[in-house]
Amino acid sequence: AFMEPDLQHATIHIHSKYNPMDNMTQPMFVCKAKFSRVEGRLNMGLFPNRDQSEKNISDMYLYPPHTPDDTADRRNWIRIRRLDGRFFIYFYHENMGLNLNVRPTINFEISIKTLSGLLSLGYQIGAILHRTIEVWYNESGLIVTKEHIDELENDYIQVKGKRRTDVEEMAKKLHLGDHHIPKTFLYLYFKKLMKQTQNEA
Repeated sequence: AFMEPDLQHATIHIHSKYNPMDNMTQPMFVCKAKFSRVEGRLNMGLFPNRDQSEKNISDMYLYPPHTPDDTADRRNWIRIRRLDGRFFIYFYHENMGLNLNVRPTINFEISIKTLSGLLSLGYQIGAILHRTIEVWYNESGLIVTKEHIDELENDYIQVKGKRRTDVEEMAKKLHLGDHHIPKTFLYLYFKKLMKQTQNEA
């Protein structure tokens, strides 16, 4: 067997159009609310082909070395998502809005060795959130999900998409506008922990 010393002279070239920076210039728009707030007003006729099968996901949040785990600023935390035995890394800072959250994101799949490498470099686990997801709608880049977050003991409905107008239109149909939560699930988790600590004090 013979291998060319460089790609210039190689017989086979591999080209990838994937660019993780695209998600920074084309952010995800998100509207979410507690399911109980809108359950009675939902028009399930909007989802005739909804998939009632569930996906189990765990999100592990890592904070950098030499960072206090109780820091108020968690924007530099890294999210590692485990789905179907695969790991994905997310870098993002979610900008909160009264009607929508804007989420510029860089994400890609990583190996377990990469995760182990981060931990060996001193990254610490700050939180793990487990969620069960039902995908109700997934067409033309617009996604509607019902999600149960174990640690929050609550169900949520989320509308996500790359086109702001599409997300706003679907959110309006689902009556989410008045109940939108301009917070991340990680924020809600630590808020719950703080409240529990105060009650125990």
